Amino acid sequence: MKKKRKITIPVICILVIVIMLALFGYKYYKFRQVTKEAEVGVKALIAANQKHMEPTELEAKIQALDAASAAAEKAAEELEAGKGSPDDLYNTMVVRDLSELRPIFKESIIAGDSIVEDIKAYSYLSEERLVYKRGVSVAFPGDMTERIIAKKPKYVFLTFGLNDLSSEPDDSDAFVKGYSAFVDEVQVALPDTKIFVNSILPIQQFAIDAEPDLAAQPDFNKALQAMCETKGIHFIDNTTLIEGHDELYTFDGMHPEPEYYPMWLTHMANEAELF
Repeated sequence: MKKKRKITIPVICILVIVIMLALFGYKYYKFRQVTKEAEVGVKALIAANQKHMEPTELEAKIQALDAASAAAEKAAEELEAGKGSPDDLYNTMVVRDLSELRPIFKESIIAGDSIVEDIKAYSYLSEERLVYKRGVSVAFPGDMTERIIAKKPKYVFLTFGLNDLSSEPDDSDAFVKGYSAFVDEVQVALPDTKIFVNSILPIQQFAIDAEPDLAAQPDFNKALQAMCETKGIHFIDNTTLIEGHDELYTFDGMHPEPEYYPMWLTHMANEAELF
């Protein structure tokens, strides 16, 4: 009579392990098949995107909306905390993303002194959108009008005055006379071009203490605004973008830090209704 073989616990354990490995192996095989199919699909989509679409306008819009939403939330929080007022651009303006700012300035020229030069230095706009000269004043503009006219822009944003405070101390009339002549030359050559004049930025007190002539900045701005009203051109007041925010000034108390520039570009675009 044959003895029945007993199925021992070790045998059962081995069988369970074998079955589990088999199931795992099958699932892994199916997973790899699906993964390979997915990889092929993704590669095809990437190839199609590279062939037909560079960074898309839709992507840029989404990025800009995200940035605008974040900036709006920050502004609301600061206002609620009592850090700003409705007239304070620093706290209330929604700053646009560079991916949106760069294309809308494609028909514009921003011209002026070292403050304009820093737009290029910080890689915010390409040099073809800028006309600048370090240390320039409207009293001695050199070839700047010719360089602006040669580009035939639809919009011109002018930024002069910082150097004129030293070259024409306490003489806002002489400053405005030089500025007016500069504007006239551009307007005669480019009658269809819209001209915008930026205000001279506030200067920190320690810089004024070192160079008292800089204290005339408010008077120069008033004269500049009056000139714009007389000529019927747009004056852009940037005062509340930076006033009271020491962290936005470089060591000299006159030039802005890189963080200022996206705000400034956004403000100019808003004033010119480029959006």
